[in-house]
Amino acid sequence: FFFLKAEDGIRDVERSRGLGDVYKRQVKLFKLSQLSVEYLLYAQEFLENTAKACDLEYTQLQKECMIAEQAAKDQKEKIVKLKKNLKTKKQSVKQLTFTIKEASKRGPVSQFPCKICKDKFYKT
Repeated sequence: FFFLKAEDGIRDVERSRGLGDVYKRQVKLFKLSQLSVEYLLYAQEFLENTAKACDLEYTQLQKECMIAEQAAKDQKEKIVKLKKNLKTKKQSVKQLTFTIKEASKRGPVSQFPCKICKDKFYKT
């Protein structure tokens, strides 16, 4: 006789599964597959909606950025004009100061108030 031991790889025989067990496992796998597909479809829809929202926000921010850039450009132009105006006024003040000093060197200066605006004017 030829005897086999458990060490030789033979174990207790499992009870045979019937077709009912196989069918039940297939149903579970099918349900799991359905849930996986539903989840993936939900995730896809969520990501598409998120991407659309991001695109809209990006477009809005891009418009706001363009408006801000134009406002900055306008402000720079305004600053340049104001600097030119300030330079002109400084030159005028410098010239008037020089004229007054020169006039005061020539002799007494008399002031005449304006009857309309109450400013004083100098006459040499």
